[in-house]
Amino acid sequence: MHIGTRAVAALALALVLANNAPAGTEPQARELAARAALDALVTRLADAGGGGDTDRNALVRVDGTRDGFAHAAAAGRARVDGVDRMTADRPFYVASITKSMVAARILQLVEAHRLSLDTTLGQAGLLPADALERLQVFEGRSYGAGITVRQLLSHRTGLRDVLLDDRESLSGEVESGVAPGSIGGIWSSQIGRYLQCRHEPDICNPGEAAALYPAHRWKPFDAAAWQRAPGDRDAGLINFFLAEMGDAGLSAPGTDFHYADTNYILLGMLIEKLTGHSLHAELRDNLFKPLGMDHTYLSYAPDPDARPRDLAPADFWIGDVAVVSNQLDLSFDWAGGGVVATAADLDRFLRGIASGLIFKNDASRAAMLDCIDTPGPPDQRGGYGFGIRCLETEYGPMWGHFGAWGAAMVYFPEYDLSLTGTVDRMSDSAAMQALVFDSMQALETAGVIRRQRH
Repeated sequence: MHIGTRAVAALALALVLANNAPAGTEPQARELAARAALDALVTRLADAGGGGDTDRNALVRVDGTRDGFAHAAAAGRARVDGVDRMTADRPFYVASITKSMVAARILQLVEAHRLSLDTTLGQAGLLPADALERLQVFEGRSYGAGITVRQLLSHRTGLRDVLLDDRESLSGEVESGVAPGSIGGIWSSQIGRYLQCRHEPDICNPGEAAALYPAHRWKPFDAAAWQRAPGDRDAGLINFFLAEMGDAGLSAPGTDFHYADTNYILLGMLIEKLTGHSLHAELRDNLFKPLGMDHTYLSYAPDPDARPRDLAPADFWIGDVAVVSNQLDLSFDWAGGGVVATAADLDRFLRGIASGLIFKNDASRAAMLDCIDTPGPPDQRGGYGFGIRCLETEYGPMWGHFGAWGAAMVYFPEYDLSLTGTVDRMSDSAAMQALVFDSMQALETAGVIRRQRH
């Protein structure tokens, strides 16, 4: 019997039990129904990702501390280069959920009076003066030196996204969602050749594979390269930005919202400049360790102890390419999306924000969750705070973040319920929404939560 059929059968049995159980056993039957429904959901999502094969994976973890319900469900194959089944404790790349962690560390540094939300890049001396002059130019005026920490955190700098935009187009203006002249566009266009060189090295010129972006190891910024050759776009992420689109600002800072990893790369650099420590060490010592996130780390970190000695991260897919198993380099993600974590660790981080545990002052948590409206369809009312997305849903307010590799980390305050996990594939918004809202519907159908009508 196919695993999907088993899961559906288990769900049907659990619903029968929930509907017919004696009063004294009703809570247990409801929880059984909810668990079976979540198991069936991740099986369906894993199967859908691979057209019915077993190479894809999915994972969801639900924690509802108010009612004591908790369940983690996983399905599929964790890695193409291994035989392991996907399990609930398998770490995965969380992509832009990283931004929530970087924002939290910045707010801790604000509490410690190392900077303020109104500190500018010019005051921080983050980049050479001529680089700041070129960083953000809009309608003939340079704004780079005056960009504030507050604007970086909330994506209101007017900077283009170095990973997805290019000088001519924004990611939302192209069908693929990735502008061709961006780092992501070049990286994606070279995947096929990279895989050919990796699997059939004789057909490639010596050193060809190493020169392709899927094998390129990115630095955040190389100041020496900037002074030596400002046009060297491969020297670092901000070097690329300055060479390709630095003087092509979208708006004056503080006006319009435009989501851009460029903002968080600069914030990561600011954390390192202020503390003298690597970004990984700062996140580890001030967030991961205090919250018990023992299986979370920043990938490609220079620290020798950066990666815990546990399971290798799960695959995620771009089209039909298993990115992790094929060893494509993801160092461009860094402060904008380079963290690897487990679903349980993401839950610990959510709880750290919700409780205010990671901050000394309630004002820091309030500032992080103070979401300003962002552009979007009328049926997706929401906004962005500091590294946090907010959305009004049929289950009430929801806040958290999503990651482009299929990751989700969200919290529903009305139920004190957190939901974390992955659907293992790039930018599949339908699957990511299904992971969240089909999970909530399963909990409601089973009677584990009772919705307040909105």
